[in-house]
Amino acid sequence: MAAFITAQRAQHRVPTATSCRALGVSAAWYYKWRDGDPSRRRARRAALAAQVARLFAAHHGRYGSPRITAELRAAGWRVSENTVTALMREQVWSLDAPADEINYPVNVACRATRRQVAVRPQAQTGNPIARCP
Repeated sequence: MAAFITAQRAQHRVPTATSCRALGVSAAWYYKWRDGDPSRRRARRAALAAQVARLFAAHHGRYGSPRITAELRAAGWRVSENTVTALMREQVWSLDAPADEINYPVNVACRATRRQVAVRPQAQTGNPIARCP
């Protein structure tokens, strides 16, 4: 919607206030979108998500939300385990994610070795031979 307001301003010289009023949004909302000013909460959550990603990668995906929460608290963050779990679910980094979001491996027969090889569905390319060890 904000992109539409910007386009109307650029193409037809329609004042921003008029476009906002016609679309039923506040001008303050439009300017906040245009200037890209994230709220303090969003900025903190983005920084927290980056830290969770760093810790998850540093421990090779073996740490769950309780351990990551403990490490964050030791580093000085005030955070609950539920928040860390939610961040991990958003990125599907957790086995606590709903079953339809988990990327379970699929066994594919490797032609070269005639063994079963676990391949993640999103990583399948149509040529399972490329994934053989």
